[in-house]
Amino acid sequence: GRVYVVHISTKGGVDAVRGARRRRVDVTAEACSHHLALDASVYDRADAARYLTVPPLRAREHVEALWTAVRDGTIDTIGSDHAQIRFQPKPETDDFTGLAYGLAGVEARLPVLLSLGHERGVPLERLVELVATGPARRFGLYPSKGVLAPGADADLVVWDPHAEWTVEASSFHDGSADTPYDGFRLRGRVRYVIRSGELLVAEGELVGAPAGRYLASRQTAAAEPEPAPV
Repeated sequence: GRVYVVHISTKGGVDAVRGARRRRVDVTAEACSHHLALDASVYDRADAARYLTVPPLRAREHVEALWTAVRDGTIDTIGSDHAQIRFQPKPETDDFTGLAYGLAGVEARLPVLLSLGHERGVPLERLVELVATGPARRFGLYPSKGVLAPGADADLVVWDPHAEWTVEASSFHDGSADTPYDGFRLRGRVRYVIRSGELLVAEGELVGAPAGRYLASRQTAAAEPEPAPV
């Protein structure tokens, strides 16, 4: 059968995926953008509660292991693990049990990944595979999704690789008015988003009517997995 491992955040998790593939297990590995962009040092800050998530943010060595896995193909997809949560400052406490866990990340996922990936020398084609082609293949939606080709849905993101900008939580549209990437300086910006040929987003503003439909996974025969690089 198939195994989909979500939210991998440690070197041990990456190694487990590689080991499973050596045993010919058909495993898909997903990591989240916040585990690539942030590390456990934020928990030393006064606003540490803003970064509570499960799994938690990890030490820098684990972040570096994830980026290695992104480059070498061990990681197949990048998710946001979006939680519709607005950070509410609380009185100082050592008891985190009553606090909300989760990060609002869906709107920042692509620009953060593209900027940090470019900074680390990850080819753009590889980044596109992680957020478009790879997921489409894994969920049986390819070639309707995940490719620019005749007959495919005209779902496009127009990205300006030279633009530089600072992330501001107040400019987001997901309703949370918060992002763990607030203040990040990014290179490269999404200029336009097109869905099925219709312009939805232009220069950071929603210009199309909100709409969508459920995409059911079309299961296909599992291809024999290739051993992952060690």
